[in-house]
Amino acid sequence: MRLKLEALKKIFTQLKYEQAVHFSNSKMHADSYCNYLNAGGKPCMLLSGDLAQSESSEVFESYRSFSVRTIVATDLIAAWNRIMTTW
Repeated sequence: MRLKLEALKKIFTQLKYEQAVHFSNSKMHADSYCNYLNAGGKPCMLLSGDLAQSESSEVFESYRSFSVRTIVATDLIAAWNRIMTTW
């Protein structure tokens, strides 16, 4: 896990980006990634299937308004579908 967090830090510090969606295969890892990014000064929000619709809407609104530039999502297909249909 430590190596993945170091790689994530390298990606987010060396690449220029406007917004990013990072997909994780588990909620535990997604929580870790999101906490790591937030602690490092990269505002991030978690998007997972267990969020209530109102919480998901808050994540998307924050992303849409650039309050948060990074989303960490746990379900690739569902998250991408929600991003594209609410954009």
